[in-house]
Amino acid sequence: MKPTLKVLLLISFVLLAACNNSSVKPIDEEEGFDYGRIRNEKYINTFFNLEMNVPKDWHPQNKEEIKELTNEGRKIVAAGDKNTEALIKATEISTASLLVVFKYDDEDDFTDYNSNFMLIAENVKNISTKITAEQYLNHAVMLIKRSSLTITEFDKEFEKRTINNIDFYQTTITIDVEGVPVYQTYLVTIENNFALSLVYSYLNEEQKNELEEKVINTIKHKK
Repeated sequence: MKPTLKVLLLISFVLLAACNNSSVKPIDEEEGFDYGRIRNEKYINTFFNLEMNVPKDWHPQNKEEIKELTNEGRKIVAAGDKNTEALIKATEISTASLLVVFKYDDEDDFTDYNSNFMLIAENVKNISTKITAEQYLNHAVMLIKRSSLTITEFDKEFEKRTINNIDFYQTTITIDVEGVPVYQTYLVTIENNFALSLVYSYLNEEQKNELEEKVINTIKHKK
């Protein structure tokens, strides 16, 4: 199962990038936009006024690594269809991967699954009708269902989940990876006219609980 470990995450990133089909200026040109930084085991983003923990010894991906993942994901999702690949590539102008973190750096360091999380921002302010977090999540899930991933289970309804006074809409999908169920939980909120998606992947309850305790439940607005 190891060769597909990162594929799950990168496909999700590419599909979320395709949620916005509007024409917007590059995300880097948004006034005050901030990719954020990690200091003292904490991710801080001034544009969204957010912070969250990044566990010590976990492994954030750099821009080149994220670019490589994205390019691979685009090809997998497009499955040889040049028009689809071009469409996905075009939509990436409005999307930024703010944070991508794996628990392990070396595949020799684990035997089951390299649990991970990512934070994605997509500019949605130019969509013709104002989009809610629930609507955005619904669109993302529809795109994921159309992908090459084998989805075996998904939530029929989205749950509203509040973490430190931030309201998210949440769903979890189950993906079959070579006969093994892998879980991805998606949390979406709208901040500063951006859809902010926090996605985490895990194999079992132990990994899920670790991700939620050490990372997910620490996200909050800076005081």
